[in-house]
Amino acid sequence: MVRICNSEANTCIPLEPARFDMEMTADKLRDLGYRVENKGMMVMALKDGVEYTIYRTGKLLIHPMEKERAKEAAEEFYRLCVVSVDDE
Repeated sequence: MVRICNSEANTCIPLEPARFDMEMTADKLRDLGYRVENKGMMVMALKDGVEYTIYRTGKLLIHPMEKERAKEAAEEFYRLCVVSVDDE
């Protein structure tokens, strides 16, 4: 599902093209107890000391987290994101 690149944060990229609705994703994450900042082209979400930054294109940054756990965490997080129905 994802390719993991490691730097200071784990960068996760979906293998299949993805596009997410940032507003709806931010609302859903808030409802699930994440502290959320919607920046338009990306959403930053914090929960249990882990910060997730998701971009409309599906790129996901996770910090801090061990690389071994990042793939599983990314797949779990992607299931929480709302797919966009717009072609913008």
